[in-house]
Amino acid sequence: MASERTRPVRGANGTRGGRPAPRPSRGTTRAWGRAASPASPERGCGSPSSPCARRVRNCGHAAEVVSKVRTDACPINGHHPFEVVPIARTGACVFIAALTCAIAQGYGAEFEVEGVAVDDVLHGDVIQTSITNQFLVAFRDGEYRIRTWPEGSSNYIECAWDGKALRTVVADYRPRTGSGSTWLNAAMVEAQVVPTAQFPLLPALWLAYCSGAYLGSANDSLVEPVWPQDNPLLRRHGFRVKAHWRLCDSEPRLPEAVTFLNDGVYHGYDKENMKPIEVPLPPPYGEGFTNAVYRANLMTNLASLSLPIEFFLRQYRTPLGTGVRAGTPRATILGRAVGFRTRTPAGTFCPVFSGDATVCDYRFADRLPPGKFRDDGYVQYTATGGSWASGEELESKIYTYTRSAKIMPGMVAPSLRPHGIRYKCARTAIVLAVCSPLLVLLWKALWATHRSRERKQT
Repeated sequence: MASERTRPVRGANGTRGGRPAPRPSRGTTRAWGRAASPASPERGCGSPSSPCARRVRNCGHAAEVVSKVRTDACPINGHHPFEVVPIARTGACVFIAALTCAIAQGYGAEFEVEGVAVDDVLHGDVIQTSITNQFLVAFRDGEYRIRTWPEGSSNYIECAWDGKALRTVVADYRPRTGSGSTWLNAAMVEAQVVPTAQFPLLPALWLAYCSGAYLGSANDSLVEPVWPQDNPLLRRHGFRVKAHWRLCDSEPRLPEAVTFLNDGVYHGYDKENMKPIEVPLPPPYGEGFTNAVYRANLMTNLASLSLPIEFFLRQYRTPLGTGVRAGTPRATILGRAVGFRTRTPAGTFCPVFSGDATVCDYRFADRLPPGKFRDDGYVQYTATGGSWASGEELESKIYTYTRSAKIMPGMVAPSLRPHGIRYKCARTAIVLAVCSPLLVLLWKALWATHRSRERKQT
């Protein structure tokens, strides 16, 4: 991705910020469909003054639905069915209240947002690198699609969640002189909801516009981190961090503020020995500290939906080593939306690409043999013709790769090869033993040539 110097992210009217738009009223919801026809007053239950109507009104918010969907069921032993026993009456109220919540939340939000995001990597207060990308986010019924690209470039990164799998594509356009052009596409498929932090803008945009349902159902306030981790294996192993958040009252209940906490341990990776490392942090950081913060600075209304206009995500360095303390910024992402739409394009939520793509599919790691392939955790194949493999085609590619990994002797896992300082010393000794005679012969030949030239000159 192309990078450029940081510049202020301005709104559609060229101003820097502005006053926040008014929010919709609390509890704004949209219903699924039409209510049933009311019953006749002569039947008893349809009358507003009937015992059924009075008792349902006592159930609170559920009365709003029941007053529209009235029943004309016949009495049982002189009583309405809700009056058979007290527990039945209570159970009915609970059922109706649950049904109301399902109706209110079942109607999925749908919108599309476009804007600009800036990703700054910091060293103290100094910006080391800065990337400015445009973005496009589409959301519908819990599914989402996110694309980022440098302004004026054909290259892009796109991910999409269709409710079953998360697909990510890195599309790199390579023009060729005299022979046309080509696309070099790399892709991966995961059984995850949160986009990979390998591309930091993707999880930041997901947090801002697509994370409402995820945070609303998170258990014990444990969530996946939305910034890159020093140990690349943590994501695959389901690593979670503690977090506190505040959600917007209006749908789709996106976060207004999130604070991510560290567990007091540095999770790193030893590349030399290819294994994870964990270092307990010194006091007082061993009890935890703030690792990242998110804020939605401005919100706007869009057809009863509250969506952020501006958002801010900052990650802090781990206080490990001399001169590093908590609260030192490591990276900051700023986002500004410049356009909203209430509809998304027709079709499935799936990234698009041209030509072929090399795919790393992490959904079938359990079918891989132990060793390198199991450690890598993915099955690799090629998606051709701009389409994702599925069905029998996908199964054939998965079987071919997993079977070849078991029977091809040339595929030796790096983790099974010698490594470490002893291996490097032995390898250096062998190289010197082989090269030393050659160096001696070369030195003798050069010395003889030098002596012969001296004799000719004398």
